[in-house]
Amino acid sequence: MRLIASLLAAVALSSAAEFKGVANDEAGFAFMGKFVFPTGKPAGDVTITLTPSLSAQADYKDFKDYEIWLYDDEDTSWPSIYKQKPTCKQARGIAKDATTDADGKTTVWDSYKVKFGNKADDDFARDESNAVVSQSVVGKINQNARPRFWFVVLANCNAETDLFSPVKDVKYEVHFVNSPDIVSKWQLEFGSNQMGLQILYLVFFLLYMPFMAVHYYGVYQLSQKLEYVHPMVKVFAVVVFLQFLVITAKLVHYGSFARNGVGVPAAFVASEGVDLVARSLFVLMLMLMAKGWTISGDELTGRNLVLAVVGGFFVAAALVMFWQYTAEDPAATKPELGLQIFLVLVNCVWLVFSFWFCYTIKGSYTKEDNPVKKALYRNLGLVYFPWFFGLPFTTFLSIALPAWSVYRIVQIVTLILSVTGYAVLSFFLWPSRAEEYFNISTPDVMKAQIDTYEQL
Repeated sequence: MRLIASLLAAVALSSAAEFKGVANDEAGFAFMGKFVFPTGKPAGDVTITLTPSLSAQADYKDFKDYEIWLYDDEDTSWPSIYKQKPTCKQARGIAKDATTDADGKTTVWDSYKVKFGNKADDDFARDESNAVVSQSVVGKINQNARPRFWFVVLANCNAETDLFSPVKDVKYEVHFVNSPDIVSKWQLEFGSNQMGLQILYLVFFLLYMPFMAVHYYGVYQLSQKLEYVHPMVKVFAVVVFLQFLVITAKLVHYGSFARNGVGVPAAFVASEGVDLVARSLFVLMLMLMAKGWTISGDELTGRNLVLAVVGGFFVAAALVMFWQYTAEDPAATKPELGLQIFLVLVNCVWLVFSFWFCYTIKGSYTKEDNPVKKALYRNLGLVYFPWFFGLPFTTFLSIALPAWSVYRIVQIVTLILSVTGYAVLSFFLWPSRAEEYFNISTPDVMKAQIDTYEQL
């Protein structure tokens, strides 16, 4: 349960408009959230609410040096101090809310200094229940050149030593909102890297519903026409349904995100896992069909190796997903080295799949005498050999495209590739051509040979 909770928290922290948590950082420099604002004046607002989670008797002086700093993704801003060890003066000096007076002394705007309570009596202001009152500040974001990531930090700078002191037990809520002057009310909570995804999944949900209904009608017609329903038909029916679950879960997540800035992280995590299962099953089907399963009718050889390799890909891809949502630092400005290594390994395995698929299906095509099945091998090769390059292509996009736009584009490309791949195989399995293309009216050749006596 702790693992699931941490996974959901990591998803909410990595892609949200509203962030909640408790800031604790021994280095005195606590990251609280990030967001991609579009270009505009103003581009939007960030509202930061802080509440000390110490006892009601806590002394105000424990918080007198706390400050809120904003940075963007310019090379001279957040990237220049991320995982570095700047002094307070250096970090404060490049904060986007910093000003410099005539004497060259850097200060932070008063509105971003943390002021809990009444400084006159050096004690916290309290509400009727004697609890410490929170502090809220609002920052206006303006930018001209392009969309940018903005980062919010809670710092504790010792005014006397210019060194950081630990940040301890401060509850925070950070809420980013786009300006209603430049986006519609349905886009207020979405950063530029996610804008439009709720529309994308709504459109695909409306398109996928009739596609799935037509496919299952075809499966029903096959089941009525044939006494034996081949496992390949059943497995692919499961894959089609799993993709429907993926689209539905992400529609729920992004639809909710438009209202609360967080979405439904549980639905999103589940959809990513289900998508991986569906993709792995589909690749397994393609690999086995390249060897002749359900097409040529010959006894299948090497199936254990195929199962092992696809299983290895599933494990590697699951590790990448786990790393992204638990180990990757949400404050990072680019993918960390460990994640890049994992991605390279997964893509190498996937490229092996693609060339093995091409080599194997070419061999099956050469050995096949039936012109209809020969044409099927050719068509499968023409469609799915390029399809196999989809994953490396999306990985390339994630590296080559700007960070403020890549997430949305990768989501779009991945969804289109998945649905297209399933739609083509569904076309080949339509009842009017399925028996001509596939040997699905006889027992599965992957199973052990049935004894002659039992056949009688």
